Amino acid sequence: MLAHPFLTANVSPKDMWIHRNPIKSVIITAVAGLVLFFGSCAFFAYSTLDQGISYTYLEVSYEDAVKERDTLLAIALEISPESSKDEVMSLMKKKFPTATTFEKDGYTVYGPLVFKFSEEGKLSDVASTINYQDN
Repeated sequence: MLAHPFLTANVSPKDMWIHRNPIKSVIITAVAGLVLFFGSCAFFAYSTLDQGISYTYLEVSYEDAVKERDTLLAIALEISPESSKDEVMSLMKKKFPTATTFEKDGYTVYGPLVFKFSEEGKLSDVASTINYQDN
């Protein structure tokens, strides 16, 4: 007759409580299963929420890029590198009267675009506000 592995090891009967009371092993297994279940549910809920937020930011970023593109296309044929600051600003006011405008660090921000003018007052660079904020 083969000996039971727990009985051949140097294990006291107090350490074998789980084998003497099967209800305790069922309770421990059930509690562990519930903890794993609720933990995985919490993880998937967080993951879904995070993906929803990331998608929203992606959508807003795309809409900003489309707005910048449309703004540039609306003024691209009417401005040139020789355009003065007054010409560009009057064109922008005519095309986009509700856009916010301000000047900072030698740049003129008008809506989604940033304009840089040379010392002579001629247009030297146009960028998006996203690129301007990264610098």
